[in-house]
Amino acid sequence: IPSSTEMDWRAEDGSTFVPSSTLPSQDVRSGGPGQVSSLVSAHAIFGNGHYLSSVSVGLTYVSGYPPYPGQHKKGCNVTLHVLDAQTGAELALLWASQELSAYSFDDFKGYSKPVNGSVTGLNLPNSKPVRLSLKVHNNNRNLQLRVADLTLSISWTTDLGPEPPVAPYNQTTPAADAATVTRGPLLYALRPKSHSKVTKRYDSLLPDRPLAVDYEIDGSAARW
Repeated sequence: IPSSTEMDWRAEDGSTFVPSSTLPSQDVRSGGPGQVSSLVSAHAIFGNGHYLSSVSVGLTYVSGYPPYPGQHKKGCNVTLHVLDAQTGAELALLWASQELSAYSFDDFKGYSKPVNGSVTGLNLPNSKPVRLSLKVHNNNRNLQLRVADLTLSISWTTDLGPEPPVAPYNQTTPAADAATVTRGPLLYALRPKSHSKVTKRYDSLLPDRPLAVDYEIDGSAARW
């Protein structure tokens, strides 16, 4: 799943995109201590009726708000979730990381080694589109995740679920291909299919007006 650019994600619940310590890359900052922020994949997953079989995630991080000497602060952890792509409702919690606090933002010496998580044998229905989401539980600190190092991958079973699959459609960006009718008369701007025939002409009246005619219009063939 594309996941290494800012366009591949939606930063929600307090998370924001910020410049990385290794410019020109971008980071996702998870907010401040005590927050639970979200990073939602911009790409809906259409399974064509199959079941999701496995999901894996990879990330690198640095952690802020370090403890003072002799002070203990609980570090952050990251969880991976499956969401309904249309409603945003959580369908499943897939994976949880260990505490992530070993690589410092304040005393920066580089991002962490890749933190990888995976889960297999899921058998989650994917007749309807779903999304993957990362939640960062800041606890007493926070994280910055390097966007260029984020990875997501999935696989499906060969079995089909009982529900008919939803056909793929664009869910990467907000829809811009729809129209809204707010007043009844505007409906006629859609030009329904119709049949017309001339019922009377006025060629015999002077001056000659070939376009002065009466029409009978039948709109019964229109389909809305």
